[in-house]
Amino acid sequence: MKKIELILISAIFLAVSCSEEQLITYQGEADGTSGIYFQKTASYTLGTPNVTYTDSTEYSFAGLSADISSGTVNVVVRTFGNLSNTDRPFIVRVVNDPVQTTAVEGVDFTVDYTKCVIEAGKSETYIPVTVMRSEQLTESSLRIKLMLEENEYFKFLITEYKANNVWNKTDRMIDSRYYVIRFTEKSTTPRYWTLLGTKYFGTWTQRKYKVVNEVAGWTPADWSTAGQAGGKVALGRFDFVAMMVKAYLQQMADNGTPVKDDDGSNMQLPSPYIVNYN
Repeated sequence: MKKIELILISAIFLAVSCSEEQLITYQGEADGTSGIYFQKTASYTLGTPNVTYTDSTEYSFAGLSADISSGTVNVVVRTFGNLSNTDRPFIVRVVNDPVQTTAVEGVDFTVDYTKCVIEAGKSETYIPVTVMRSEQLTESSLRIKLMLEENEYFKFLITEYKANNVWNKTDRMIDSRYYVIRFTEKSTTPRYWTLLGTKYFGTWTQRKYKVVNEVAGWTPADWSTAGQAGGKVALGRFDFVAMMVKAYLQQMADNGTPVKDDDGSNMQLPSPYIVNYN
């Protein structure tokens, strides 16, 4: 197969300018195959045609209702070259390596392989990957690495492209054959907790944050607007919420099922909201 040098823009095609009047565009391979690659648009620059791309997706269950047990990540697959008047299947596999893929297929996630088809007359599609919510996600992240494979319809006519479509701008190179999904339920310490919440709730931890939110009916999104007019998370409510959290933790302790913190110790609040574990 001849070597093809491509500049990836949003629609991906080869354009070699021979003169001001003549333009030769890439028409595809003689054997009818097309190029195939993963590509997700990460951002646009307002008022310009500039686009940046990424080779991964971050998904978080943090702040979602407790009855939500799964989520869906749509992985975009694109092609260039020949279109077809018939459907063309392609191959996607999970990289079977304990470092590259830490999630377990069928347990932590599923891939809808029935969607691995470029429909007639089209040049792209997406593959739904369903990620499962589990307790371990409150303490860690899981990782899925997908890979494309060649078949009789699609070849790796390129294996990498720039992470932006600006021809004279340097950037990292993306391997077009692989795509990574990371998913978790971990959250980061809200600034408002650091500034004002420590007095009422103590040191921030993943599990304590979850308990406070469940008791108060707050979400991470509420913390992002903490202290603002009309916001749910407000300093004036911290004393009442801390007393509610203390009552909940005390009840669990009295029932013989103390709530544990991230380090395995009994969850505790600062004075005057101290829970009695004696």
